[in-house]
Amino acid sequence: MNKIFCKNPFQYCDIDIEGNIYVCCNKWCSFYSMGNILEEDFSEIFTEGKKFQEFINQFKNQNFKYCNIDMCLCAEEVDDNNFTKLFNEFSANKKRQMRLNFDTTCNLQCIFCRPNFEISDVKEAKNIEKLVTRIKRFLPELDANHWEISLNGLGEVFVSRPLLDLIQYISQNYKNIKFQIITNGVLCSKNMLERLGIADRISGIEVSVHATKEKTYNKLIKGGNFEKVRKNLEYISSLKQQDKINSFYMNFVITSYNYKEMLDFAKWSIKLGAVPNFLPLLPLNESQRRTFEKLNIANQDNPKYNHFIKVIKRLKLLKDYINIPEHYFMLKPVKQKFFIQKLFSR
Repeated sequence: MNKIFCKNPFQYCDIDIEGNIYVCCNKWCSFYSMGNILEEDFSEIFTEGKKFQEFINQFKNQNFKYCNIDMCLCAEEVDDNNFTKLFNEFSANKKRQMRLNFDTTCNLQCIFCRPNFEISDVKEAKNIEKLVTRIKRFLPELDANHWEISLNGLGEVFVSRPLLDLIQYISQNYKNIKFQIITNGVLCSKNMLERLGIADRISGIEVSVHATKEKTYNKLIKGGNFEKVRKNLEYISSLKQQDKINSFYMNFVITSYNYKEMLDFAKWSIKLGAVPNFLPLLPLNESQRRTFEKLNIANQDNPKYNHFIKVIKRLKLLKDYINIPEHYFMLKPVKQKFFIQKLFSR
């Protein structure tokens, strides 16, 4: 009989704005926290942590008390021999990635991400300062085990003063810690990376671009600067070519505004040495339902849906060079009669 195995608990930890630590997406693990970084020492959470060991043991026992296996996209079925091999291999791994996704401050407003420009409020700012101060205490242990610091999947790292302070502090005092950067690219310049001292300390970088044309970019993103992003992408590409960066991704959230540019985006990314990373549009909150419905090109009710399928078919030629949810290649066009019926039913 096959068993279920997941690498996530052995590879990273995610810290939220309250200091809670998760070793998986909190929705996938029923918000089961390993502990709180503001209340417990690092070793108490990971080395000796009872909650962490209990979470790991669910894979040994295959009872999945905390994991929502039906929802999880990372769990995989393996045979008994491979399970034992993977479990022992990943259990021995002390190098992890700490994801600091707790500052929502951003210099842009993407219409598929948030309804307004965001900056942390007073309460959040105090929490962020506490978290950064606390994380600094754990850096010697992270440095000894060659951890990575990933930031910022919730806002923009290069406008977060506490995170910029942390990056500079690490780059000056701890040489074994590398960085995983998630950015919109506007401020990710040569000058910025060299000033922070991390131009040769980046293990991976993701740049959210979402378009190949300035007109489309401006339609999707408020406050951006497409030409600056293009220039910064060229610089990041040069770092990748010099092997100063291990992984380089260019992100593209698929919408009805930009889907026609998917093939050109793939070619552009590959030319720069990046992996094109096509992401599905995620449901927004209730107040943004109309925006979501308008942007959701993968919905059969969308009048441009059939054209989207044609674009996807052309993109399939580059399947081995891109990241895209597999189910997009299984989508089928709908008959014209379907649209006529929908039209008259309204």
